[in-house]
Amino acid sequence: MKKEIYNISIKELTKISTLWSLFIGVILAVIGFGLLSGPEYLKVTAIIYIYAPIYMTFFGFLSAFFSAASYNFYAKKFGGIVVELKDVD
Repeated sequence: MKKEIYNISIKELTKISTLWSLFIGVILAVIGFGLLSGPEYLKVTAIIYIYAPIYMTFFGFLSAFFSAASYNFYAKKFGGIVVELKDVD
């Protein structure tokens, strides 16, 4: 049985992608706070990691938005991704 993905919900994809990016950014921020107590040459890296939740969330949202929008645009023009499925007993 063949199925075609002809539309990706931009709203749903951006929600999931933004939350996932925020989660990764928080992990990087925790690492950044740990780096603050390290050597002096790691201070800049620590600051970049501490601000990670902000820019990771922003760019996660943007990349998901533009990916879904461009997929939907090109799927209407050229056809979507075809996936072949089978029933399993």
